Amino acid sequence: MDNTHHGSLEKTTRDDQDEPSDDNTHISYPVTRRPIPLWYQVSTSWIILMVGLIVLAFSILGVMLDSFFHYQKDQSTCQESYMRPVFIKQEGFDSEMTRFAGKYSLHLYREKGVDLSDQPTGIPVLFIPGHAGSYKQVRSIAAETSYYYYQHYARHTEHWDQGMRPLDFFTADFNEEFSALHGQSLLEQAEYLNDAIDYILKLYPFSRRWGQEQHHPLPDPTSVIIVAHSMGGTVARAMFTMHNYQPGTINTVITLSTPHLLPPAPFDWKLSQVYDDILQFWKSAFDPASHDISSLLPTTHPTPSDILKDVSLISIAGGNLDSTVSSDSTNVAPFLPPTHGFTVFTTSMPYVWSGTDHIQILSCNQFVRVLAKTLLNTVDARRGSQTKALDERIRIMQDAFLSGLEPRIGDGSDLELGDLTYYDIKPNQSQVLLPGQRLMLSQDTRLEAPTMTFLPVYEGADAFSVLSNHAFGAHHPLELVLCNKRETRVKGTVRMGCRAVGDALRVALPSSSVSSAIPYSFATITFEEMRPYEFLALIDRHVAPWPHDYFFLAEPYDFDANTRNIDQSIWSIAMNGIHLQMNPALYSTVHLPAIESAMLAYHVRVHRPSCPQLHFTPLLRQSISSMHESKFYTNVQPSTPIEMSRHGTSPFFGALPAHQSRKRQLMNSNAMALAPMSPYQQQQQQQLGYTADDFVNGIQLQLWVDPTCAQPVTVDISIDWYGSAGRIGVRNGILLPTSCYIVVLVLWALQLRCYFKTGMYPSFIQAMVYGLRGAFPVLLVVLSIATVSQTTPHDWTVPEAWQYYLPAVQKHDVLTGRTDLFFWWLPALGIIVALGIMTLLWALISVVLRVLAMVLSWVIPRTVSVTSPSFSLHGSATSYVEAHNSSSSSSSSVSAPALATATATGVSSSSSASSFCFLPLLEGAHHDGERQRLERRIIVTLILFSLVATCIPYQFVFLVALLVHLVSCVRSLPLTPHDHKRVNRHHFLVSILLLFVALLPFNAPILIIWIRNLSVHWFVPFSSDHSVIAIAPFLIYIELLTNEHAIVPRLTSRVWHWVTYAFFAAVIVYACLFGVKYTHSLYFLSNGLMAWLLGLHFWHSPYGRHVYQYMMDHLYPFAKKHT
Repeated sequence: MDNTHHGSLEKTTRDDQDEPSDDNTHISYPVTRRPIPLWYQVSTSWIILMVGLIVLAFSILGVMLDSFFHYQKDQSTCQESYMRPVFIKQEGFDSEMTRFAGKYSLHLYREKGVDLSDQPTGIPVLFIPGHAGSYKQVRSIAAETSYYYYQHYARHTEHWDQGMRPLDFFTADFNEEFSALHGQSLLEQAEYLNDAIDYILKLYPFSRRWGQEQHHPLPDPTSVIIVAHSMGGTVARAMFTMHNYQPGTINTVITLSTPHLLPPAPFDWKLSQVYDDILQFWKSAFDPASHDISSLLPTTHPTPSDILKDVSLISIAGGNLDSTVSSDSTNVAPFLPPTHGFTVFTTSMPYVWSGTDHIQILSCNQFVRVLAKTLLNTVDARRGSQTKALDERIRIMQDAFLSGLEPRIGDGSDLELGDLTYYDIKPNQSQVLLPGQRLMLSQDTRLEAPTMTFLPVYEGADAFSVLSNHAFGAHHPLELVLCNKRETRVKGTVRMGCRAVGDALRVALPSSSVSSAIPYSFATITFEEMRPYEFLALIDRHVAPWPHDYFFLAEPYDFDANTRNIDQSIWSIAMNGIHLQMNPALYSTVHLPAIESAMLAYHVRVHRPSCPQLHFTPLLRQSISSMHESKFYTNVQPSTPIEMSRHGTSPFFGALPAHQSRKRQLMNSNAMALAPMSPYQQQQQQQLGYTADDFVNGIQLQLWVDPTCAQPVTVDISIDWYGSAGRIGVRNGILLPTSCYIVVLVLWALQLRCYFKTGMYPSFIQAMVYGLRGAFPVLLVVLSIATVSQTTPHDWTVPEAWQYYLPAVQKHDVLTGRTDLFFWWLPALGIIVALGIMTLLWALISVVLRVLAMVLSWVIPRTVSVTSPSFSLHGSATSYVEAHNSSSSSSSSVSAPALATATATGVSSSSSASSFCFLPLLEGAHHDGERQRLERRIIVTLILFSLVATCIPYQFVFLVALLVHLVSCVRSLPLTPHDHKRVNRHHFLVSILLLFVALLPFNAPILIIWIRNLSVHWFVPFSSDHSVIAIAPFLIYIELLTNEHAIVPRLTSRVWHWVTYAFFAAVIVYACLFGVKYTHSLYFLSNGLMAWLLGLHFWHSPYGRHVYQYMMDHLYPFAKKHT
């Protein structure tokens, strides 16, 4: 080892030597003290800076958590559901029908007092619980469905003849398994449920033959309806990809709060692979440009297109109240066309209009009632599939789940008008408004006799809008009709030919009145849709007095005057906000194309001078078209700002088209200057059939105000920075463990650099000082530049020559997966927070190690040892003489009696600090006790390897290795700060301990799954977690480091230096680019680092020298022979 470094050499005094042993036996050796390089030296200012980093990091985390849990939350108005459940376990579904009968079970739900038969005779429905979910969570949905059927359908023979039947809810008991953490568990659930469906369908031929259906023969069921919660929705989609799936056995899937796009915790490689496989399977079925996997399937196996051609998938999200699963990930648009399903929020659903949290979505009575009714309306027992055709199912679900304010086609072809009816109207029975005149009816203004009021079409407007706090339609006292003048048949009257349109136009809105909660009815129709009719007419058949708060408002409006398109960029909104002044119109629309990000929250204030006798307070709706998300804000007051936020594109999926169920509304498309489509959007339009009118970027605000007040309305919008902090933190949560891993690797590389150059292995805090001086500022700049380049409009393309070897990587596949320039600072922020966290973690670990060392010193007395910073502790006389002669400077030598004592005791030498001490035949391992100890360690290691290969996951061995290494760190604590060699080794071991701690989140979830399986007496091993290679480098290296002198060899060759640096740099670059998306891969990269360090130890051991000599002697015969 080279003893020169940056300055003159100094001989150490006795104070610089090792601490003497307890019995005062001490041998001093000449050592060289090397100063730490200047850039690694710690000063008070650097300590203050690091304390500031810790405070800053945890302040940021605290603000994010407080913001997420207490700000920008939707208000829940859900009511609880009540039920009397009875669960009947299906004992016949045993091990002869599924190999998971010992792990899972199947139950049939019955509502006590309502469902009188224990045999299934209706329509089969299968409920799939989610992560840690219970099979009993089906009770609210099943109970409400039973009550609704027997109250509304059971006594009506016409419904019975149309195939209406009750629903039989089966539910799977997964013992509350943690499916969100483990891909293999997810696949096992999917396989079990396919077997369960086969069992369920076999029950009906017998039960229907002997039940109440014996006189009404129906076809045997061939499919079931799936209702799945959380990760159960992912299991449902995985069922189609399994080998035991029978095509046609599932045709309707409704998922509740399911993360369809990204796994919530991507620490398990199998889970990420399952998500990728599911996504590829579904995309290949509907997207002809995606990779066709049909070529990989057997020729007799149906293709994904055949399997999914009749499947409908509805994804329902709870919105901001769901703090478990981000609703951004519930979007099904990236892989599902609107002809087969859509995503919708509970805040959009008529008569629900409420957000739900992750569990509440199963019991919210308003939502459960809508879901129960929709399920019943989609069934048809006359068909083998037990449901209506795909197009009719989608239409029924759109009518039930969507807000009704979605764009229409615009030419009137999608309006279902009533039959043509003729009215002979006397002069005193009607009134015709002037062009542009507003219709306003209330308790005081209505006429006594039934009347018709006509609103004419004219050139100065584009559409009519209607709002009332009472319903209108064919079965209500108020009815809207489209009319034309016809030839007079009765003298003194005017004949009108009219068709009812109220039922086709009416949309329910939440009440915006303090005194009443009755929903409002709203309608809008363009003049283009009214062709060839001349009038929109209101028929008032009400005879009894109206309530005192009754109102009916109708007025024409102009697109240009009532619609505003805000062209401000998000940067302008952040700096200046948005300030609008709107005309006092009944219905107005504001389009904000710049508000695209789901990570920003906003404050909205609606100001209006007070006016007397208003019919209703302002009502505001925000909406996005890509996911059918709407939120209604009622009783808007200027003193209370509205907390507005939206959901949107998930990371790593780029921009998606905002398709609207093949419909558009002419008044929106004419008034809004839509942004030009990107090449990606044009490609999606061509592949999935979207039209240019379907692309509506940003967010829409729709405002209803009482037009009888002539005062203008002012709308102010600003970013809620504190409320945005929580959304930013949660949506980028995986960035934190990835950044911590990057910080650990960067610091470890800096420590190795100093050690290779100087022989001094700096501590974590010293490496942190060096990193803050240069490495981390450079890293922050590089990450920021890379993030900015990611937002450029140019797509990244792999050269054609390399496309066969490299997968297609798009710009939204790297870093944080976002292409919004506004958040260029996110990766840098992750590194800054990780610096503070790892600094505090290192301080806590240091305290814990010293406390454990103190406890260990009390329990185990110290033994006599001969220590020296210049060579191994226990050495023979020959070893000592060689080490003494190789020293660059000498002072005093060991005394003859001490040397004789060391020789006589037979203390064996370790070959070097870097000797490969794990092998059983070690040079100098002459003591029987040492040999036996090594043999025991080898046997234990081999036993662990055999257990990993058979019954325990490798994550358990990782935890064992962590505990063993923790003991090694405690034992390596130096007795004095001048024991440089022991200090070096301790710092090196702490570096590896920090790496273990950074990787602990990657392995702990699987370990929890394994322990939970043991608790339910399921001992079948996981097929995906028994790779010996995945743990061998870690375990062998940790076993190597249990030697009291083992440390990474100091490399003297620059080639070895640069190869090692390149290895670390490659891992760091990969972690920066792909660590957020493929988080699980960081563990395997670390496993490769351990293998590289093992290779260094081996190459610099006597075995490595023998291998090198053999290679030189036999593989290179002309090379110089070495003795």
